[in-house]
Amino acid sequence: RNIFEESQDVIFISSVDGKLLDINPAGLGLFGFDSLEEMRGVDIGRDLYKNPRDRRLYAKAMAQKGSVKDYEVVLKNKAGEDVTVLISANAVKSTTGEVVAYRGIMRDIGEKKALEAQLAQSQRLESVGTLAGGVAHDFNNILTVIKGYAEQLLLDVDASDPRFESVEAIQQAGARAEQLTSQLLAFSRKQIYKPRVLQ
Repeated sequence: RNIFEESQDVIFISSVDGKLLDINPAGLGLFGFDSLEEMRGVDIGRDLYKNPRDRRLYAKAMAQKGSVKDYEVVLKNKAGEDVTVLISANAVKSTTGEVVAYRGIMRDIGEKKALEAQLAQSQRLESVGTLAGGVAHDFNNILTVIKGYAEQLLLDVDASDPRFESVEAIQQAGARAEQLTSQLLAFSRKQIYKPRVLQ
């Protein structure tokens, strides 16, 4: 009884037809209920499962195997917020072998799932950074040719020549593109880049 009352994980006993027979204080806290009596009034499949179909799949697994271990399912608390848990439970059978109840433990893994999502996002960003670095290097090679020819043309074209402004615009665009590639390279190398506010 002390283990039941003091456990940080949810310990529960429920009927096959979806009624809670007993649940510890950790369970009341996880689902946001004030008392065991209040929780006994809920229909597990309808009120605690985000998708009632998942309750039927759980019952099917219990009937076939007699137990589940680290069975992941999304439930919902009293306020309707998602609660992701791992359930490890056993089927309680009568003397005739009929399943009459489920008895087990639930562990809240919402925080763990959030951290996994953050890690996945971080890995995606790292892949984008690697791609950006490769594109920036290739683009730099193209820019070197553009800038080189633009500088050569500026030496050959006089300032009074009507083409001078066009060649100068090419050179300036190349310089701006070079700044962009340096930003991409800084991103791909995880360097600290110091942006400035421009007009």
